[in-house]
Amino acid sequence: MSLFDVAIVGAGFGGLSSALTLQSMGMSVILIESLDKVGGRAYVEEHQGYRFDRGPSIITAPFLIDDIFQMSGAKREDYCQFISVDPYYNVVFHDGSHISHFNSKQKLLEEIVRVSPNDVEGVIAFFSHAEKVFQKGFIELGDKNFSNPMSMLGVAPHLLKLDAIRPVYSLVSRYVKSEKVRQFLSFHPLLIGGNPFRAAGVYSLINRLERAYGVYHPVGGMHALARAFQTRFRELGGEVLLSSPVESIKKNHNDHFELRTPFNIVRAKKVVANADMHRFVQTVLKGTAQPRRLARKLNRADYSMSAFLMYFGTNKQWTHLPQHTIALGPRYKELLEDIFTKKIIFDDFSIYLHIPTRSDPSLAPEGGEVIYALVPVANLASGTNWDVYKNEFANKVTDMLEEKFLPGLKSSIVVKSIFTPEDFSNTLQSHLGNAFGLEPWLLQSAGFRPSNKSKEIEGLYFVGASTQPGAGLPGVFLSSRITCRLLAQDDGIKTMPSLLANIKSAFSYVNPH
Repeated sequence: MSLFDVAIVGAGFGGLSSALTLQSMGMSVILIESLDKVGGRAYVEEHQGYRFDRGPSIITAPFLIDDIFQMSGAKREDYCQFISVDPYYNVVFHDGSHISHFNSKQKLLEEIVRVSPNDVEGVIAFFSHAEKVFQKGFIELGDKNFSNPMSMLGVAPHLLKLDAIRPVYSLVSRYVKSEKVRQFLSFHPLLIGGNPFRAAGVYSLINRLERAYGVYHPVGGMHALARAFQTRFRELGGEVLLSSPVESIKKNHNDHFELRTPFNIVRAKKVVANADMHRFVQTVLKGTAQPRRLARKLNRADYSMSAFLMYFGTNKQWTHLPQHTIALGPRYKELLEDIFTKKIIFDDFSIYLHIPTRSDPSLAPEGGEVIYALVPVANLASGTNWDVYKNEFANKVTDMLEEKFLPGLKSSIVVKSIFTPEDFSNTLQSHLGNAFGLEPWLLQSAGFRPSNKSKEIEGLYFVGASTQPGAGLPGVFLSSRITCRLLAQDDGIKTMPSLLANIKSAFSYVNPH
């Protein structure tokens, strides 16, 4: 039976990027995935010529991906092409007014002038503040590991000086008065499962991150990027096991890990877990291998919201709409309280509308459209029986889309699919059906999050949305970098220096505006 240097459990982007990085370092790596395709949350469904990405929908900080391929001796663009998206998104308010987020700072400020001219100076001041938070929180600290909260003492004064612990909405409100502009500048924590009224101000760097490097779409959809990682990994000799859920892990008498699937036993010196952390610790590691302190911490943790997703394949196009639309309902703070605090389901909702065929027609038959609609909802702590309620809720979502954005939608649907919080729980093995891992509020950020290296089980590491630094694709790729560095250092391998410290000279994506 082969003994691998590393076994990686879960082929989401955290697992895929870690597998390619470690294989590039000369380790023997096996990637084990419970689903029949790689990608994890970035799964893909295909029906009648329509290709639906189930999960992530945008790429920011593309240099993080490029660097992983460069480490393997390849160019990312030889495996997956990226298309620049502009405007990044259009935020539509309940009264029909909107603000489009353009790549150009000048065009963006013209949008602000149109909606709230008295807030232009405040927006510029907020951008200046977000730049400082970005430099500290992303450039300096983005790929740093904090072993515990005490290890953050050296950076805490800087973050306090930047007001980075104040909630994002409160921070934005210091600079602008218009409620619409406040919502436009503060919604970003929702992209990583956070509540803008609770997520720390350090997450205001997401706004600057978009403007620094742009927003991109991978040709062929997000799953094309997952396949690109898999292809390059296999070219280097990496092994992939699909449809192989890991049921248990234990250490044998040689102090090696034995990972049991329904079909075989995989032996490895080290394990990297890219699975849902709570489920992994409570079920896969249940018994002698379980890190009990971490298990208790995860039981007490707050988990992110979930999502109700609908996918439409249509024989009609709506070319007046951009690729990304964020439609905010009449209740902003109150709705977020319903989702995150009260954990109740509501009659009104906000919605994220993604039309990838706007830049990538290959995803649908000629003349057709692929539409992805995401409604933020409470996780399964709400007690909602989605098997009973999903059709009623789906009808409400479809009615709203047809009325406000997609006239003629119902009559043009060729294929339709629904993914509920129950599916997050059952298909993706996500605790409480959460969509983004741990909720990113102050005491679940940076060093307060679980470490990427187990403190209780030697040779066990974690990667992904619930580790450091956090959720979102940039966070997951940085998590992979942290984890691979820790693992390589433990093996005595000379490892990669900080990537972020030199990005402005090394990469061409930076937009100084």
